[in-house]
Amino acid sequence: MILKAFRKRHAKQTWHWMNDAKIAIPFGRTAKLSKRSHEDWFRQLKHDKTKIMFAIATSGSNKHVGNIGLKTIDSRHRAAEIWVYIGDHNYQRKGIAKKAVNQIVSYAFKKLRLHRIEARVFEDNTASIRLFKKCGFQKEGELCEVFYHSGKFRNQWVLARLKK
Repeated sequence: MILKAFRKRHAKQTWHWMNDAKIAIPFGRTAKLSKRSHEDWFRQLKHDKTKIMFAIATSGSNKHVGNIGLKTIDSRHRAAEIWVYIGDHNYQRKGIAKKAVNQIVSYAFKKLRLHRIEARVFEDNTASIRLFKKCGFQKEGELCEVFYHSGKFRNQWVLARLKK
């Protein structure tokens, strides 16, 4: 697994993944994403210093299988929020996300000089909770009824890892 700079060639596949309910709903996306909105997002991404995004690719074939990033990067408080997904269903549950999380956390602590990385995960997303715990994140709290979807409210867990 390698992290690659997110480029336009990765954006097309990402648009498909963001319109896949199995990927989008755990991220809080409930509506289809138009191509125009996605293109606008990609153009703005290059100029937003509070976000960084990488494509996750396989080592051997260099196949784009997912994405990972940091958002709400705050250099003053040395903190950011992490997110990750493996969009290609054939590569899920193979340890790729764990390697990607560990790699970007190392990058965030060493290169960006961050002190705190947090993840916000819906409480029913047990795979992501296990992933972040395996990567050294600890549950700090719960945001109650923070998201409304399909007629019910959902809670999110806040998990964090601090630089040691």
